[in-house]
Amino acid sequence: MIAHMALHHHFAELSEPLKKYFETDSEDEGQEDGNRERRRKSRLIGYKSRGNSSDDFNVEKFSVALGLFFVAAVTCYAVYLGYKQSKDNESLSGFKMKELTFEDSTKGMYNEFRLPNDLLPLHYILYMYPNLENMQYSGLVKIRFECKSKTDKIILHSAHHNFTKIAIKTINVTDIEDILVTKSQRNLHKEMLILTLNQELVSGYSYDVYIGFHGEINKYYTNGLYSSINNGKRVVSTMFRPTFARRTFPCFDEPQFKTPFKLIIQHNSSLNAVSNMAEMEHIKLEDSENVECHFKESQPISTNQLSFVVSEMKFTEKTTKSGIKVRVFSDEINNRNADFALNTTIKMLEYYGNKIQYSYPNSKLDLVPMESIPLDATSNYALIELYEPLLLFDVKTGTLFQQEKIIRTLANAIASQWFGGIISQNWWDEVYLFEGFSAFYSTKLLEDLYKDWKFDETYLYNEFQEGLRADASRYAKILAETSLDSGDYQLQAPSVAQKSEAIVRMMSEVVGEKGFIQTVKNIFQQMQFSVVTLTTLGNTFVTFVPSVDVVDFLHFWTSQKGFPIVTTKISDTQTQLLVVQNKFDYVKQTKWTLWRFQIPTEFSCSSKGVEKYVTEAHNGKKPEFFGLPASCITADKGKKFLDNNTYKCDAGGRGFFRVDYEKGDWKNLQHILKNDMKKLQPLDRADLISDLFEFSMYNYRSIGDAMLFTEYLDKETHYAPLYAGISKLQYLNDIIEDQTLKRCLKEYTSSKISSTYERTKNQNMTSVEDKHIEHLVIDYITNKENKLSESLIREYEIQFLKWLLSGERNLLSNYMRDVIVKVGLKYGSNYELDDVITYYRKSEDAVEKGLLLEAIGRTQKQHKLLSSEDNFLSSEEQLKLITYSCSSNVAQSSTDYGYKHLNKNWDKVIDLIRVSPNAVRDFMWSCFGKYSNRYDLEKFKSLFAGKELGALSNVYKRVEEQIQHNIHFVQNQSGELRKFFQKYRPACLKDY
Repeated sequence: MIAHMALHHHFAELSEPLKKYFETDSEDEGQEDGNRERRRKSRLIGYKSRGNSSDDFNVEKFSVALGLFFVAAVTCYAVYLGYKQSKDNESLSGFKMKELTFEDSTKGMYNEFRLPNDLLPLHYILYMYPNLENMQYSGLVKIRFECKSKTDKIILHSAHHNFTKIAIKTINVTDIEDILVTKSQRNLHKEMLILTLNQELVSGYSYDVYIGFHGEINKYYTNGLYSSINNGKRVVSTMFRPTFARRTFPCFDEPQFKTPFKLIIQHNSSLNAVSNMAEMEHIKLEDSENVECHFKESQPISTNQLSFVVSEMKFTEKTTKSGIKVRVFSDEINNRNADFALNTTIKMLEYYGNKIQYSYPNSKLDLVPMESIPLDATSNYALIELYEPLLLFDVKTGTLFQQEKIIRTLANAIASQWFGGIISQNWWDEVYLFEGFSAFYSTKLLEDLYKDWKFDETYLYNEFQEGLRADASRYAKILAETSLDSGDYQLQAPSVAQKSEAIVRMMSEVVGEKGFIQTVKNIFQQMQFSVVTLTTLGNTFVTFVPSVDVVDFLHFWTSQKGFPIVTTKISDTQTQLLVVQNKFDYVKQTKWTLWRFQIPTEFSCSSKGVEKYVTEAHNGKKPEFFGLPASCITADKGKKFLDNNTYKCDAGGRGFFRVDYEKGDWKNLQHILKNDMKKLQPLDRADLISDLFEFSMYNYRSIGDAMLFTEYLDKETHYAPLYAGISKLQYLNDIIEDQTLKRCLKEYTSSKISSTYERTKNQNMTSVEDKHIEHLVIDYITNKENKLSESLIREYEIQFLKWLLSGERNLLSNYMRDVIVKVGLKYGSNYELDDVITYYRKSEDAVEKGLLLEAIGRTQKQHKLLSSEDNFLSSEEQLKLITYSCSSNVAQSSTDYGYKHLNKNWDKVIDLIRVSPNAVRDFMWSCFGKYSNRYDLEKFKSLFAGKELGALSNVYKRVEEQIQHNIHFVQNQSGELRKFFQKYRPACLKDY
């Protein structure tokens, strides 16, 4: 029987296929078969609504669906052919309708964070009509659920929308009295709808709940359903992760509930709709410009994976060897730029299917570009939304670095189809597991398919180091306590992925490649489209690798923030290399409740016949043989570890920890770099530089020791160690206040760069890594005004003017384009700047606009653009412009300008936090993270005093913490830096 309530009382007619979806009572509802497929092909009557235009499908139109439900149940019509006249609720249903009202009282209201376990969702049918003209949406959802234990309440997630109607029906049962809602409540804080019934639901019985709803579409992705502008045209899309589905429609919005979805979207016929599944049919609605787009029923997915996009975009498609259609959407202007992403995606789908040994199970994969998106990519099942420059590649204006970013972004987003789509977490405290597996497999793909690009030595290593720095903060997130705060979830996603990947990589080393591959294969074969918990994962690994407790390993790494310092020491007998761990604590205040991590580590060692043993390092106490936490190397029989034996802990530099050595061992390693650097791999050389500088920044080691490890850089031929050294020296120059030391640092860095620059001139720099090195060196040189830069600046000014006058978009080198435009603007006149601004305003290419905006920001002329009366830049563009200026440090006034902008435009910045929190985060780090004195700290704190930061509160704390670290470093290490120059570069100090 049915219970129902309504706010609106007029019905229109319903298309026959839609009626069949909602009216069916069969137990196999939602299962695809030939009969149902043929029925869907019928074309019957469309919507009509008294008092409304045919294309304005509002909440009253949804009332017809519920009315039809009532007719089907009460009058037992098998097929309802539609009324030609409007009817009210009572005449259609035969029931006395009751208005749905909510009680103000919270007495007895369910107030838990998680839903109760009484009800289990089995299937959804969701009808949505996002109206792009009035920016309103209406919808109807039918949820079939099973009662697992008797209860008189139906509790769902619900927020940010209003209700039109609700009805409850028992499936295949006729002898139960009407189920009525006696009380309805909304827990706004917990975002829940609580319906109290006049009787208990029976355990083991299935029920249908029908709910009509409507709400507003705005620009905030935290609403779940939001709008944005792509090349001047409006797009409506969804962002249901982590818990935003409930803000669009009532549902069981927890990742543990994976159910099939049947989605129908009504939209104007001039638009296109895409979703997780392929389109099954389009139905033209009678007397209307609208159509219904019916999608195939999905495999079981969580609400956070459900997604759809409505826009004017068209698509370009190709098909994989296995028959999967890959479609890249874009507007007509950029349609030609889809080929690179199409070919790349097809290659990656085939790779992952073979590597994971489980083929991609959907018939299609859609890639949709977005000009504004909270993350680089949102990877929902079979529908990936990406920041436009990370999808569409124009061979005329695109750069080498854009290509690399597209490859990296697609690699991770497509891996997430398996880890997060096909299998997913039970709850958000284990989302790190799937982020880690996606990142791990995407790195494997880059190593296997793009070996010559050397991603591991360029982007991946730098991002890994950023992850270590982020996780060392006292405000770092514990992975197993990942926040569900809307903006905070987006802001912490990159650092979560970096640490999570390292954990999965270390886990693969613990269990071995064979056991790892076999376990992952088994998980997908047995658990596809289900949730996988940490315990389930661990038990599966035990089947194939019984000697390793994976659950214990993951527990230690995810239940505590931070990472260890692995300290190595040669034993008194000089026959063993002992490894001890302690917490790397920047502030030396954090309590380490779990005293150890389990660390699988590898050593590079000059002695032959090295054997590995596993020991437990317990806070510096003598280790006992135990299992996994650390390693002990034993020298060859009859030999000892002497000074001429060298070793490097954490070979490859990818363990999520830092390594400290005894003073003599540091000296040996420095001797190797100076005299025979090729004994160590490029990532090991980079690792030594990064670890020592981080230790010196927080007073574990002297900055003088760290500087010694940069002495050899004038001979370095690989990007990773060169970037590690140059970036550290540049950062020192940013925060050191003593002008004498600044001068010494500038001269010292230039001396290391100049040799590399000469090699770039004399050698044919053809590899991707060579181009990274050339870009790094020339970008540094052209930022400095000296003899070395004079000829380069003249050369690039000429290239810039030729490009500006010719209008040939591909005239400039695809990997030096940004530097050339920056030089042309920096040393050119305001006329050139005006031309570039005009070029920017006319451009419809997001990549080109980004390049021009960055080039303007990296000059001293960005203020002309920001202060002009004709300031056409959006709030986000303005903030990015200031961020580029601060990050390049081209003008001392950049930070002050950022300070003034924030004070003047705080309301706009707060609004931007809700749209693009990453843009505000980058601005704060770039403009204020280099502060290094008490005055700056107080200025920073006063700027944000009393302001509501929301998701950025954690970013604010981290920036404040970084400023304090900078202050302490300058106070404690400036003297050590001066000693280094006095000993090794005394000439730079003579005139001061």
